[in-house]
Amino acid sequence: MNRAVVSVAIASVFLFGLSVRSAAQVAVAAQSDSSRAWMRTDRRQNAWLSGGLGVGNRGLGAVLTGWYSNNNLVVGGRAAETIEYFGTEIHDGALLIGARNLEDHRLALVAVGPARLGGDYNQAGYYDTRHVPKNEIGLAVAAEVAVFAPIVGIGLDFFAAVSSNRTLLGTTLSIQLGWLGQR
Repeated sequence: MNRAVVSVAIASVFLFGLSVRSAAQVAVAAQSDSSRAWMRTDRRQNAWLSGGLGVGNRGLGAVLTGWYSNNNLVVGGRAAETIEYFGTEIHDGALLIGARNLEDHRLALVAVGPARLGGDYNQAGYYDTRHVPKNEIGLAVAAEVAVFAPIVGIGLDFFAAVSSNRTLLGTTLSIQLGWLGQR
């Protein structure tokens, strides 16, 4: 397995752990307040766009993602592309679902889902003559960490997608725009 895929997977597990820890802290805080007969549950809904440029697949990488979150649940759609300096171009479109933290002014999320990968394929050698479909279905992973004010933020996006003939990996410095705000 590619070391970059393993690195993204480890980072995703770490970020998911942060999200679970944040949710557990809220649950413990709610249980420790026994003086209230009922507990008001605030729904926190956010929507934002995240876009960035950086490195990917031994070249340049770019990503644009639209996210919606309802408390810890996050869903999104992503378009990503990598271009090697003197080589292949690989892109994807993905639908993602995952978890995020609920801290004010800090964001961490991890999501997975199906992806449609296209572009050049990872060749086994110069004389590789096998037929490769123009587009393939694969698995996508996304992780994002950011700091933000109510409507603008800056952070890092990590993205990966893999199919039987293509691999997409990248990290970008990103800007988030939308309602990221507090409760």
